[in-house]
Amino acid sequence: MDSKIKRGGTVLFWLCWIAYTTSYITRLNYSTAMSTMIAEGLFDKTFGGYLGTGFFACYGLGQLANGFLGDRIKPKYMIGIGITASGIMNLLMALLADKYALLAVWCVNGYCCSMLWAPVIRCFSEYMVAEKRNKAGVSISSTIPLGGIISYLLSSLVLGMSGSYRMLFTASGIIGIAVGALWIFGMNSLSGYFADVKPIIAAENGIASGSDTAIRKDSRSFFVLLATTGALLAMVCIFFNGVLKDGVTLWIPTLLSDGFGVSPSVASLVITLLPIVNLAGAYVARFLDRRFFRNELTTVCFMFGLSFGAVFLLYLIGSLSVVLAAFLVAACTSSMLGANSMLLTFIPLSYSKIGRSSSITGFFDACSYLASAVSSPVIALVSENYGWDITVLSWCGVALAGALFAGIGIPLWKKGREKI
Repeated sequence: MDSKIKRGGTVLFWLCWIAYTTSYITRLNYSTAMSTMIAEGLFDKTFGGYLGTGFFACYGLGQLANGFLGDRIKPKYMIGIGITASGIMNLLMALLADKYALLAVWCVNGYCCSMLWAPVIRCFSEYMVAEKRNKAGVSISSTIPLGGIISYLLSSLVLGMSGSYRMLFTASGIIGIAVGALWIFGMNSLSGYFADVKPIIAAENGIASGSDTAIRKDSRSFFVLLATTGALLAMVCIFFNGVLKDGVTLWIPTLLSDGFGVSPSVASLVITLLPIVNLAGAYVARFLDRRFFRNELTTVCFMFGLSFGAVFLLYLIGSLSVVLAAFLVAACTSSMLGANSMLLTFIPLSYSKIGRSSSITGFFDACSYLASAVSSPVIALVSENYGWDITVLSWCGVALAGALFAGIGIPLWKKGREKI
């Protein structure tokens, strides 16, 4: 690979990494600021929950809209506007005192944060050569644990030093706006790289040199495209993946507290360490896919199988030790992050040749958040009425269902990917 192309792809990746990691700073800070805002009488716990619900609702709906817009609006503008606007919303959270105004601002912030992921995948698919694209697809998964850790560390530092939630939102807002400026500056500096890499990508996509575009446009409607390329079963798998990746993670502290009587601080430590452990799942999944399976849904099927094994062992012997239980849960969620990287990164990247990676990413990510949102109250209902043993068995059923649908989709996706 030409050194200039390699260097430009690296710069583009880090710009995407910084922008998306920053979005965690401008959205996760509310979870740590909420208790202080309640203590200061801005709103009660119930209304505080409305802000969280409003954010995720607007984020999920935004993923649907921005996925489609991301195939039409250049990532340079979409990501720049999204992260800058998110910074501005954080500054408004620091300035406003009316609870309804805060609710409206945080809902807008949810939409702003949804403007990043799909365009990031489009950057990889249309502005990077294949070798760099595949590495970037795995490495971008590190934004999930590291973004959360950076956000919580910043929140702890600012709140510890100032005791003011306003200072936390102000700091987050300044960082968001600064990164927005860095993004625009960085993308402008890569104009020469984009011109140089275009013919290389066009050649990879089978486009004649001298063409105005490096991708082939596909006239099929969105759902027809999903159906005719075998990706509908991948969409189904995303729902099961969301339950095991996010729903289970949310309830781990409660499971450990109820099952072993551990303190909230110990349970919180486990949940803090999980994202770091989970990151290994993305690298393992990519290694298996490249070395052995060469089909994303085969890899997804295998990762669901690993998740089933971990959860079934949790049901059989998890009660022997809190350390064993935490390890098995980590194995489950790590496997699911590996499956998630296949479903939300590498399958959408397969649509890069026809310029539909952003819309596929946005739609799939919205499905994932919907599954996460639905799974939380369902897990609560099952655990309260039937106990944790039955709840864990229900997770086994979810893992088996995910493996089944992925298995059915393997030959369909193989043929569909060839058509693309």
